[in-house]
Amino acid sequence: MKEEKQNPKMKSLRKVILFLIIVLAFFLRVYKITEYPAGLNADEAAIGYNAYSLAVTGKDEFGHPWPINFQSFNDYKPGLYFYLALPFVKVIGLNELAVRLPSAILGSLTVLVLYFLVKEMFSLELTRIDFRINPNTLPLVAAFLLAVSPWHLHFSRGGWESNASVFFMTFGVYLFFLSLRSPKNFAFCTLSFALSMFTYHSARVVVPLLALGFILFYGRKIFVKANFRWLAIAFLTGIIPVTVLIFSFLKQEGTSRFSGVGIFADQGPFWRTNELRGQHMNPFSIFPKVIHNKYLEYSIQFFDNYLRHFSGAFLFISGDEIQRNRVMEMGQFYWIDLLFLLAGVYFLIKNKPKNYLFIFYWLAIAPIASALTFQSPHAIRALNMVIPLEIIVAYGLLNIWRLKGGLFRVFIVLA
Repeated sequence: MKEEKQNPKMKSLRKVILFLIIVLAFFLRVYKITEYPAGLNADEAAIGYNAYSLAVTGKDEFGHPWPINFQSFNDYKPGLYFYLALPFVKVIGLNELAVRLPSAILGSLTVLVLYFLVKEMFSLELTRIDFRINPNTLPLVAAFLLAVSPWHLHFSRGGWESNASVFFMTFGVYLFFLSLRSPKNFAFCTLSFALSMFTYHSARVVVPLLALGFILFYGRKIFVKANFRWLAIAFLTGIIPVTVLIFSFLKQEGTSRFSGVGIFADQGPFWRTNELRGQHMNPFSIFPKVIHNKYLEYSIQFFDNYLRHFSGAFLFISGDEIQRNRVMEMGQFYWIDLLFLLAGVYFLIKNKPKNYLFIFYWLAIAPIASALTFQSPHAIRALNMVIPLEIIVAYGLLNIWRLKGGLFRVFIVLA
């Protein structure tokens, strides 16, 4: 704070740079948005038509009035994105722009939220050692990296519910850290996380794990007497949406999606168990049943799915195997990001900046929902990985920039 008062020109410059980053992010997300990607995919078409049906009749395509989950292709999509698209469809018409514009706007806003999140997490104390980088630089770099991220860009240019969910999730994390010094924001944090869970299935796994992380890492700061009133308000704010979610899980609409794409829908581990048991002299004896069983095989499948989200092939070379989920001929990140990612991990562990453990925790839980499905690694379901990864990449880039000479800095800029 003192530094900003002493150097108002730098403060103004940072605001200008942030504004330009947001303009760049929005431009990259809306330029020829109706042409690239070409045409609406099936999910986008379902969102658009149901939003149109709601605008005209107040019911979805199956005649359900104002549903929370949309039946669609019997996958019962969480409904918030449908409602976000509704006013655009009503004003612009049923077309690509109306379906995709909410995602482009929220994707651009995620860049802005990431700036404030990184600034709040690291504050003016970037590390516990002498760190000769202006602490306001890291948020700008992180925001810029997300603005041009191929992973985030791709899903911001389509009507993807997961992209909207990541916005609300990131905003919820920001509001949580803001709540640690301004507890009245706990209720808004809870609301933002609830909106995330009403937008996309994966958030219903990741958000509770984030909440668990908050308790593990910051429980002593949360549960203090001064916060009890605000925590009570936050609890009352969250109890209604959580109750609605719990009841939806007890119905077909809450389980149909997982039964269709969940890891147990893949019969491969089951047949593999029978095949391995058949290699024993007595397949029905206790020993084959102990070392070859469906629980073990599905556990192995889950961990394999999980680890593949961190593979070089997925992140930096070929990306998601499903064509519509990636930018062609590249990974989910630029190849140069590998250098900065490794540097970021190293320097975070070495320097131990404020909140660094939570960044690793978020990255660790981010792909869990995706790993619980048989199509894995999956760039849509694991999209929230992009937030902690870009923070780490930004941290690594700045540390390398500080340590190396002028020629290396030119290389970074050109890369």
